[in-house]
Amino acid sequence: MASPADTSQLGADSDGLPKTDRGPKDLPKKADGTPDIDAEDKPDAAALALKKAEEDLGAKWQEERKQLQRAAEDRAKEAQAAIDRAAEFERKARVAEDTVSKTNDMSLRVHAAKVQADYQSITSSISAWESAAANAERDYVTASEAGDHANAAKANRAIAHAASVIGQLEAGKAGAEAEIERVKAAYSARTSEPEVKDEPKPEKKPDPTPAKQTPEDWIAGIRSNVGDKVADWLDKNREFVTNQDLNNQVLAFANLHAARRKPLNSDDFISKLNAEFLEEDTTVADEDEPVVATKAEKTRAKATPAAPVSRGGGYFSSHNPDAQKIRAPKDIVEFCKRAGLDVTSYVLAARDEIKRGDKPKEWLDPDYDRGIR
Repeated sequence: MASPADTSQLGADSDGLPKTDRGPKDLPKKADGTPDIDAEDKPDAAALALKKAEEDLGAKWQEERKQLQRAAEDRAKEAQAAIDRAAEFERKARVAEDTVSKTNDMSLRVHAAKVQADYQSITSSISAWESAAANAERDYVTASEAGDHANAAKANRAIAHAASVIGQLEAGKAGAEAEIERVKAAYSARTSEPEVKDEPKPEKKPDPTPAKQTPEDWIAGIRSNVGDKVADWLDKNREFVTNQDLNNQVLAFANLHAARRKPLNSDDFISKLNAEFLEEDTTVADEDEPVVATKAEKTRAKATPAAPVSRGGGYFSSHNPDAQKIRAPKDIVEFCKRAGLDVTSYVLAARDEIKRGDKPKEWLDPDYDRGIR
């Protein structure tokens, strides 16, 4: 029998140390209570199941994104085809205007059917792009909640693109409606009035260069989606339309608000827009004349403009009522110091009273006699 110090019968592990004899009591038990000697060799079933679920979820997400991307590309092609058809029937309308007196009843009916078909196609494309915008909004919410900033930005650009295409399609739809009415009027005139021959007009070739979208067109294109209150706010604060950086920030803010099932066309959302983007701050130009500037003015200075900004620059005055900065006149600064008032609050309150019509529009002009002594 080996002595307690003799380990020759136990053998040794690969590290040279004596093997440890693991008794049955140290092993996990099977269902029948006997030691499970193979327990250490079995993989963790829960970890494997979790890993497989993560892999399946990732593969499903990638496939869904590919499907959405393919669907978006198909809709883009359909929209472009609809826009091309709108341009084509506008060209045909000009030709028909010159030849309507020579066209018989059947040709008018055929042309009316063609225009009606184009109108239906444009209407369907608008519905498809509205669905694409809704999908992009859901993608934006999903990416935002997951902290995926890259996909959130991509979804935000998709929303802006969809809004732009919808605006163009709405313009084409209006043209189709006008053409339908024109064909109806031409047919009525042909059947009730004698034929009148006009001087032939040269056919105008369409300009191959697409017209640049104006801020007014962009706002008109999204008005039906965001409501009159938001559209009017954007019309009043044009820098959030013409400046791409600010525009993206406002769209992202609106998408997040809508994702929380809160209405955009409400006074509550307008108040939140004002608090988020028009919050007023103060920077001091010198000791005597503080300059009051809004948050939008400071952000705009760092951003790259997407189109010319129509709002006024410089300082607020009777000649520049849309300026974002206000220079406090010296007599107001001195009055506030004597009265223990905050210059910024006093000047901003005065500006609001001017805009409401409670004070003369020249009240903040440097040379105006305010009667402050």
